[in-house]
Amino acid sequence: MLKNMMVKNGLLKSIESGINMNTTDIARMDKPTLQKTYAKLTVDRMHEDKWFSDFLNENELDHNNPEDPNWAIYKQRLSEYRVLNSMIKSIEFQMGKQ
Repeated sequence: MLKNMMVKNGLLKSIESGINMNTTDIARMDKPTLQKTYAKLTVDRMHEDKWFSDFLNENELDHNNPEDPNWAIYKQRLSEYRVLNSMIKSIEFQMGKQ
């Protein structure tokens, strides 16, 4: 799913869900839009969780060799996962306010 997600300057773009947003966009959403976006991002996070499980089961990450190409893939996906998780947390906060 590396090809399905992009993160640039804190902007999450999920091709799979068709979501392109940042935290300012989240603050402007109404409750139904927040709920729909939350559901889509939660599904994306579950896909990412599965990807990490599969990746770690299939690949040996050598802690003594951080230059291994698998580490580069893992770090890129982890960066994307962090932004995705941050967006989900921001939506949870906004839904709690409304």
